[in-house]
Amino acid sequence: MAQIVKVEAQTEIKSSSDKLYDIFRNKIYLLSKICPQEFKDGKVLQGDWNSVGCVREWSYTAAGNTETVKETIEAIDDKNKSITFVVLVGPEGQEKSSHGDLESALPIP
Repeated sequence: MAQIVKVEAQTEIKSSSDKLYDIFRNKIYLLSKICPQEFKDGKVLQGDWNSVGCVREWSYTAAGNTETVKETIEAIDDKNKSITFVVLVGPEGQEKSSHGDLESALPIP
């Protein structure tokens, strides 16, 4: 039976929301250089880095273990700074069909 899980997180960063969105929208390949402890490697399997329908594979560290995930971008909304992606294959090679959204951080007043 499928399970729907919603995960939300809030964190403060020292960057503007425009810069953060630009990294996730246009320069996501830089994550392994920006956060080398968390993101080990990223590669494009189909398409390019930042277009709807592209397929990307990531190696990252979670709880001390290196995991791999394969995802595709389902929708991009530049006006609302939102990227919707679908995880195709999750950690340990498990096939998934989960959706995720990235929305740009809001400035703290």
